[in-house]
Amino acid sequence: MFNTLLYYLEHASSYKSNGYRAPFPSYPQFKELEEHPETIPTVDKEPYFKRFVDEIYKPLDLTPLQKLLTDNLELLKTALDSLRKLKEKWGFKISPQYTIFPTLYGVGGSYNASLGYINLKIYVTGPQTYQLPPFPETIIHEMIHIGIEDIIVKQFRLTQWETEGLVDLIAELYLNIRDFLPNYKNQIPDSKIQPADNKRIREFITLEKICDNLPEAIKEYVTRYPRDQKQGMKL
Repeated sequence: MFNTLLYYLEHASSYKSNGYRAPFPSYPQFKELEEHPETIPTVDKEPYFKRFVDEIYKPLDLTPLQKLLTDNLELLKTALDSLRKLKEKWGFKISPQYTIFPTLYGVGGSYNASLGYINLKIYVTGPQTYQLPPFPETIIHEMIHIGIEDIIVKQFRLTQWETEGLVDLIAELYLNIRDFLPNYKNQIPDSKIQPADNKRIREFITLEKICDNLPEAIKEYVTRYPRDQKQGMKL
């Protein structure tokens, strides 16, 4: 939880510039880091960790989250089995295991592709009560992120909203996610205005391209829409 706090303090401006308006952590104990996020990678973290443990951290009962995971385990396995076919076709990454970390910070869901970590935002509503983002929709969404991060997103320097559009297309067209999770929502900025690059990639990618060779299709896409020096910056 402490490392997640530091991550969002360091990257809050990037999230905001990409259209996220979710509340970001702000504690008096961390004000100097909030004002100078560029110092976070090199600062001595020990005193901040002590402040976090002594003054901020409050454990929550995670039994409801554990029950949700248990109740939806077969559905998640079914989605993963379908995604595994894309690994065989063109190298979609299947993590050896997916570890879910509840967090109080950041957006509804985020991920670490190299480790198979999925961060799930908890919205605290009382001393021992909280709400979760859409579940298991968020888990599947982040699993797809992990699957395309290295082979597509980094390799072809997709923007944040190109990436979100591509993840949603795999969920919609390939997994037919709304057949079993009808409340799945596409990712767009909190402003509710669809970015041009999100619209562009959604118009370009088809189910056939996802099934046959998505990296090759994205190679064609970035040839048609070349990258500039600022593109490829994503979260």
